[in-house]
Amino acid sequence: MIQRLLADIRAYFEWLQQECGIYAAFHNYKIPLEGYVAYLAPYYINRHPYCLYVKSNSEAWAHCMERLPNLESKCEAGAFCGICYAGMGEIVFPVQDLDNRILGFVSISGYTVDVREEAEKAKHFADKYHMDDNKLQTIRQSTFQELPNAEEMQVRVAPLCNMLVLLHHALMSIMPQGIEVQKESSLLSHAVWFLQKNYCSDIKISDVAAYCHCSVSTISHLFKRQMGQSVPAYLQVLRLNHAKRMLSETELSISAISDAVGFCTANYFCTVFKQTIGLSPSAWRLANQQAGIGKEA
Repeated sequence: MIQRLLADIRAYFEWLQQECGIYAAFHNYKIPLEGYVAYLAPYYINRHPYCLYVKSNSEAWAHCMERLPNLESKCEAGAFCGICYAGMGEIVFPVQDLDNRILGFVSISGYTVDVREEAEKAKHFADKYHMDDNKLQTIRQSTFQELPNAEEMQVRVAPLCNMLVLLHHALMSIMPQGIEVQKESSLLSHAVWFLQKNYCSDIKISDVAAYCHCSVSTISHLFKRQMGQSVPAYLQVLRLNHAKRMLSETELSISAISDAVGFCTANYFCTVFKQTIGLSPSAWRLANQQAGIGKEA
């Protein structure tokens, strides 16, 4: 039941983005996902190209994460529209249990709400975190959309919110699990979350192990057994998938994208990209810009 729900939720996130052009992310408050973060971690981070570029600055990302808990009380009044501190318009849909308790929220990002306010926030953000304002504006101009019809968006997002509520009840019904199962699931979840949050930095397996308070051997074996690939392989795929989104949906240079997703040099990025994808970043961009984002690596 739980595995099927997780698969359906992941599939719905992908459908929203690939078929509807909707960039959705989930922030959790109450759902006991400790042992399942590894399954939904890609959707804890908004994958809109503007958001990905903003989060390439570790200080900006930390500030973003600090602000998220403050939205819980605001969600109690229902769905709302706003502008994030970096100047991106977004719509927030609360995930509410049957008793109206807020379990989390789904945010839909990448919209123009107020051009002047967004530009002012983006400029302030660029100055504060020493980011290239021209690059930010380039991404904004090429990727932001007009604010959609509220009722239509509600219809599209409601099934996702309902599946998350159902997942909450399914998880509550099986707790507690065995101690060893909980320990391994928690360890894996922490590792995946650390990689998702820090993929744009120069991180090593030892950094992941230190974050999880375990040995390099433990996290390496657990990751290989549960995820089917090594930590470096997972990190590389993560970086390449984010790079493909930026290539197809922004006009940023290859060098800027390489920096934003955590490769040490643009040359190394191009080499890895071609070896893995089969095309150079420039060739892949040319083939995929009109068609939208490509398939996962």
